[in-house]
Amino acid sequence: MPASVMTLPWQAIGLSAAVGALCFAVLGPALPRTRARDPRMAAGWLLGSSLAVGQGSLGLWLLWSASTVLGEAGALSPGWAGTAWGLSTLGTALSLGAGRAIDAPWPRHIAQALLLALSWVLCRASLEWGLGGQPDPLQLAWQALLTAPALLGAMAWLTHHLHTPGRWHWRHVIAPLLPGLGLGLAVALTPPAAPSVVGTEGLPGVALPWIGAGATLTLVVGVIVGLVDLLTRQRDQKLSLSLGEANRRLREQALKDPLTGLPNRAYFDHRLKALSRALDGKATPLAVMMVDLDGFKAINDSFGHPTGDLVLKEMARRLRAEVGPGNLVARVGGDEFLVLCRRSPADAAGTPSALAQRILHSLSRSFTLPHAVEVKLSCSIGLVHSPEFGPPQRLLACADAAMYAAKRQGGSTFAVFEPRMEHDSREELALQTELRQALARNELVLYYQPKMDARSGLITGVEALVRWHHPQRGLVMPGVFIPVAERFGLIGQLGDWVIEEACRQLAAWRAQGLRMRVAINMSAYQLRQDSLLPRLGQAMGDHAIEPSQLTIEIIESVLMDDAAVRSFSGLASLGVGLSIDDFGIGYCNFALLRKLPVKQLKVDRSLFTDIQNSADARSVVTAIVQMAHALNLRVVAEGVETERQRDTLLALNCDELQGFLFARPMPAEKLTLWAMEGETPAVAGGFRPSLFMDADPALQDD
Repeated sequence: MPASVMTLPWQAIGLSAAVGALCFAVLGPALPRTRARDPRMAAGWLLGSSLAVGQGSLGLWLLWSASTVLGEAGALSPGWAGTAWGLSTLGTALSLGAGRAIDAPWPRHIAQALLLALSWVLCRASLEWGLGGQPDPLQLAWQALLTAPALLGAMAWLTHHLHTPGRWHWRHVIAPLLPGLGLGLAVALTPPAAPSVVGTEGLPGVALPWIGAGATLTLVVGVIVGLVDLLTRQRDQKLSLSLGEANRRLREQALKDPLTGLPNRAYFDHRLKALSRALDGKATPLAVMMVDLDGFKAINDSFGHPTGDLVLKEMARRLRAEVGPGNLVARVGGDEFLVLCRRSPADAAGTPSALAQRILHSLSRSFTLPHAVEVKLSCSIGLVHSPEFGPPQRLLACADAAMYAAKRQGGSTFAVFEPRMEHDSREELALQTELRQALARNELVLYYQPKMDARSGLITGVEALVRWHHPQRGLVMPGVFIPVAERFGLIGQLGDWVIEEACRQLAAWRAQGLRMRVAINMSAYQLRQDSLLPRLGQAMGDHAIEPSQLTIEIIESVLMDDAAVRSFSGLASLGVGLSIDDFGIGYCNFALLRKLPVKQLKVDRSLFTDIQNSADARSVVTAIVQMAHALNLRVVAEGVETERQRDTLLALNCDELQGFLFARPMPAEKLTLWAMEGETPAVAGGFRPSLFMDADPALQDD
C-alpha cells in the first residue's frame, strides 16, 4: 500500500511537481509540432522533446529517491542510469509518435498517456534495480494507475486549451502546472523502497541529487526552447490574423465603393454573371438599370467636390432604400449607378418599370446641403430585361444605350431598351468623337439671325447660332450636336469658341463701319464656371469690343440654378446685356426676375403660334409684355413665321421680332448684303441707324 502523503517530505512533493510541470511545459509545444505536415520538422521536434522529457523523468526519480530514502550518499552506475534514461526517452518518443499516427483525438490521448506512463514506470524500476533495491510490482502498478489519468488529462488539456490563437493567457501557465502537481502527488504516493545495498561501483563522489539536477537542467533548456517556440508561434498567429484581416479589407475595398459603401462595378459584374448562370433556362427574369443623375456636374462645379460627395451619399442611400433586399445597387462611375433586380412576372408592383418609377420619384425629392442650400436633382434611367437581350456583358451596354435615350428625351424619365437605341448610342459616340475633331479643325461656324424693330422693320441686332460644316454629313444643326456636347463634357469648349468667334466677327464688322449687337446663348454649365468672366473679358479686350455690343441669352430654367444666378451680377459688372430666352415656358420666377440685372425677355414661339385665333394666347403675351415693360425690360418675340403673328404681336406692343418671316440664320458675310438689298417684303430694309459707327449718339438705343 502506498505511504501516507502526510508522512512524506513536502519539499520532495514540490520538487516532483516542479519537474513534472517542466516535462509538460516541454510536451505542450511539442504535441502540435510533432503533427506538422513537414516530416523533417515533426521528426526534429519528436527527437528533441523525447530527449528532454527522458532527461526530465530520470531527474524526477533520482531527485525523489535521493530526497526520500537515500539522502546524498547514493551513487548510480552509468549503465543503469543510461538504461533508465533510454527507457524514458523511448517511451516519450513512442507516445509522441502515436500522437502523429492516430488522428482521432481521444484514442490519441489515451495511447499517448499509457505509453508515457509505462515509460516512467520502467524508468523507476530501472533506477531501483540500479540502486540495489527490489521494485515492488504492486507499487509499480499503483504508480501506473495513478500516473495514467494525470497524463491523460494533461494530454487533453494541452491539446485543447494551450495552443489557441491570441495573446498570452493564464492557461499557458496553468496548463503544465496542474498536471505536474498531479504527477508529483502520484509519485509521492508511491515512494521507492529503501535499497538493500547502495551501489558503490557507480559514479564516485557524484551525489544522486547532482545527477538529478543535471538532468533537470537539460529539461529546463527544453522548456526554454518550447517557450520560445510558443511565443514565436503566437507572434506568427497574430501576424497571420493581421494579414488575413488586411486581405479581407483589401478584398472588401476591391469590391466596394469607398465613398458610398455600395458595391462597385467589379462586384456587380460578378453577381450579374452568377445570377445569369443560376437562372439559365428558368422563368424568373432579371432586369438591369443604369441610373445617371441629371445636373450633378453643376453641384460639383458650384459647391465643390465635398458637397458633391454628400449628394452622392444621399442618392446612394435613397437608391438602397428603394431597391430593397434581394436586389443589388452599385456605384459604377462618378454619378452613375447600376441596379440588378429579379421579379415575379405575376407581381405587377414588383416589375422593373414600377421600381424605376419609384427611383425617379425618390431621387427627385429635394434636400438641403450645408449652409442651408436646397437642391433638387433628377435622374435618367435605362432599363433592359434579361434574357431577351443576350449575355450579361451585353445587358450593361443595352442599359447604357437606354439611359442615353432617356437623356435625349430631356432626362427625369426612364426608357426601356429597344434595339434601335444601340444604333443611336453608337451614332452618338461617333458624333462626339467627330465633334472633338471639329473643334480642332475649325469646322464650326456662326450663323446670324436678325432681330427686327417691331415698328420700323430695321435690324436692331443679331443672334449668333452655331452650325457645323461636317465634311461628310454636311451642315449639322445645333439640335443634333449640342446635346452631345453637353453629355460628353464638350459644351464648355464649344461655348469658349462661340465667345471668341462672336467677338472676332464684331471686330470685323466694326472695320466695315458697322457697330453690330450680337446675342450669344450661354449654357448653365458655362455660367457655373469660375473662369467665365475672365475669359469673356479677355475676348472683348483682345478684339476691342464694347461690352454693350454683347448680349448673353440664358434660358428661363437657369433661374432655378442658384450658382448660375450668382454669376449674373458678374456679367452685369462687365457691362454686357442679359436676356432671358424661352420665357413663359419655364418657371416664370417674377420675384427673382425683378432682382436680376436683365434687360430683355424673349417670348417663346409656343405662346403665340395661334395668337391670331386664341384669346388665351393673346392674354398670356399681353401679361408678359405689360410685366416686362413695368420692369423696364424690352420684349422680343422669337419664332415669328406669319404676317398675322407679326401684326398681332405689334398690336400687343412687342418691341422686337425675330423669325423666319424676316430672315433665316445666315453667314456673316451674307448678312450685310441681305440687309442692304432688302430681299424680303417683311423687311423695310437696312440696319437701324444706331448700329453705324458714325450715327448720331442721340439715336443710339441702349
